[in-house]
Amino acid sequence: MLDGLDLGYDDDGDAAMRPGRHRRRKSGRGKSMFALILVVVLLGVLGGGGYLGYHALRGFLVAPDYSGAGHGSVQVQIKTGDGLSDMANALYKKDVVKSAKAFVDASNKNPNATGIQPGFYKLHKQMKASLAVTALLDLKNRIATKVTIPEGLTMNATLSRLSKGLKLPLSDLQKAAKDPAALGIDKGWFDRDDHKSAAKTVEGFLYPDTYLFDPGTTAKDALTEMVSHFKKAAADSGLDRPKGISPYEALIVASLAQAEAINSDMPKVTRVVYNRLGDTAQPWLQKLQFDSTTNYWLDLKGKGAKDSSQLTRAELNDTSNPYSTHVHAGLPPGPIDSPGATAMKAAAHPADGKWEYFVRIDKSGKSAFAVTYDEQRANEQKAKENGAG
Repeated sequence: MLDGLDLGYDDDGDAAMRPGRHRRRKSGRGKSMFALILVVVLLGVLGGGGYLGYHALRGFLVAPDYSGAGHGSVQVQIKTGDGLSDMANALYKKDVVKSAKAFVDASNKNPNATGIQPGFYKLHKQMKASLAVTALLDLKNRIATKVTIPEGLTMNATLSRLSKGLKLPLSDLQKAAKDPAALGIDKGWFDRDDHKSAAKTVEGFLYPDTYLFDPGTTAKDALTEMVSHFKKAAADSGLDRPKGISPYEALIVASLAQAEAINSDMPKVTRVVYNRLGDTAQPWLQKLQFDSTTNYWLDLKGKGAKDSSQLTRAELNDTSNPYSTHVHAGLPPGPIDSPGATAMKAAAHPADGKWEYFVRIDKSGKSAFAVTYDEQRANEQKAKENGAG
């Protein structure tokens, strides 16, 4: 019998037993008893249930997971900076995985999971978590527009290629390109140690690479991403900290090497440039006499680049052309194309040598290097004999 007892709730809402009007203090005895009962039940399940008991306990402890490859399709975004838990929650909300924990557990078991890239992905609903991890690592499931920008393209050619690839108005890209600072190019990049004025355009900063642009990418988004790739490549190659020259001047030299030589010859070409710029005993050599700079000016003015053999003496010696290295000593106002990683590294780490001349010696693009003008004349003769002059 329960005479004199009053079942009720304490001020915290916990069940309590109260004899008459006398209130008893709460204790942890109830919680301890519950934990003891749970342990007994679990041990009973394991001990008395055998195989069935093991699987019942396993189901109690293991994160819920789907069993198959899933069905249908759903779009999921993995954002920049997302950790495993962020990804797991995004997938769980779209019913790709049965539980966030199942995805986290599967990712921890997959050594490649750290390679999951930000972006939009087309996945199935109700996938086994391990298969969802694998799907995110497969770029075939990435929803993106692929655009490849080759090394050595000019700014104008790059913008045109982006316009076609992303189906964006060329005018939008041209407008975005007019504000280098808004794209992430710090004003310090345009500092020059030779006291010449910098071009201050995005020429040279639109890094050549293969890009996967997300749906909805704007002109500014695309150019900002390319500049971001450039800054990483500049840091990796050492272009952002060259010796004896400003980073911007090194970028100009890299663009010249990109236009003038094949990859294997670039470190020697950049050495030729530096040797000529520093030769105060023969100041006439500071006029680099690169046809590529004249061609850049012609292209910039919408006249189209020409083969070197088609350039006229008037075009090469046009004093109104600030990029003419035939009439103006030193480096041009800015880069003449977008150099790749090899050219950037060559500008930051040129080869050792005393060469002051070079010429393309054969049709493969290979160059021959010379210290004296007589050696250069001999190399030019060989180039003619090989059909490269």
